[in-house]
Parts: sequence; C-alpha cells; structure tokens
Amino acid sequence: MVIVCIGHDFGSSVMTTALLKKLGVQRIYSRESALIHKTVLNSLGVSNTINPEYEAASIFAEKLIMTGVWSIYNISDDIKLRR
Repeated sequence: MVIVCIGHDFGSSVMTTALLKKLGVQRIYSRESALIHKTVLNSLGVSNTINPEYEAASIFAEKLIMTGVWSIYNISDDIKLRR
C-alpha cells in the first residue's frame, strides 16, 4: 500500500500515481485537490482518494448547524458519532 500526499501539484501527483500503478502497487490512496484531479486518478484505477480540506469543511459545516456538538466521527456513510 502507498499513500500519495501530493495535492496541489496536479502533474506530480498523477505521474507518481501512474508510476506506482505501473510498478504493480495494489492499494494506492491518493490525495486529490479538485474534482478533475479525482476524475483523472479514478481513470488511472485509483478508487481511494482523499481530500482533507473538503472532509474538514464538511465536518465543520455539520458542527455549525448543531448546537452543543464538539466533535463528529464518521463511523460509516450512514452512522456518525456526535459528541
């Protein structure tokens, strides 16, 4: 398994990911910074993409609409733990 954390340099991220696929790496997690970035990574066969800014913004947006919530933990797509 390899995690590619290159987010803002689109070309380096895609080239690194493509080379890892060519080397036969089975599990690749790649950071994506935009929808087109995710689309290109998915077309290379990478189904596991990470967008930390988007994920943090989603959690923050949920916290804004709920009073008294300090933390939100996603257990699955359907289950969230709010503290």
